[in-house]
Amino acid sequence: ALIVLRQALANAKRLGLVDHNVAIDADRPSHTSRTIEHHDADEVGRVLAKAAETVPEFAALFETAYDTGARQGEIFGMQTDDLDVRDVKAATWTVRHNLLEVAGDPELTDAPKTQAGHRVIALSERCARALRRHHAHRAQRALDERVRAMRCEQKGDLEAARRARENADRFASSPFVFVDCDGKPLRKSNFLRRVHDPL
Repeated sequence: ALIVLRQALANAKRLGLVDHNVAIDADRPSHTSRTIEHHDADEVGRVLAKAAETVPEFAALFETAYDTGARQGEIFGMQTDDLDVRDVKAATWTVRHNLLEVAGDPELTDAPKTQAGHRVIALSERCARALRRHHAHRAQRALDERVRAMRCEQKGDLEAARRARENADRFASSPFVFVDCDGKPLRKSNFLRRVHDPL
């Protein structure tokens, strides 16, 4: 930013808009790199076990994160068509999308953060099995919502029945692998507050 400011003020001085380029006198801000702490194998095992116990609908998300080291937005943006988990011994994920949160709403981009972000990742058998279980869990969730809709209709609660049908449709048709409790794309702020941080 300082380099850009120096150049802009140099142009302004050349055009006679300013008398002095004050950015030349400014000191460069010092850059301190922060230390990134990684979980060791025991900590990873504890997190995965706790996720499976307390948030089973996101257990595969944590498996994928630890297995691939992918960015959060890439995992949130993962779509069913990006995965090939038919053979768990040769499972892959083609990273094509990035789901960001912009002004509180999810926004999908077709480009990962860098050009090197476009890649095919080989998944471990454990991760592939977790993703297959997750797919089955989603199908069951859609079925449960349809049953709930029928029960609400029988009780005369048409508004609850409508919401349950909408949820069922989202669970069944969403292209995203990981969705929230209503079948909608994940929002980073909600996920961190409700799932990640407590875990």
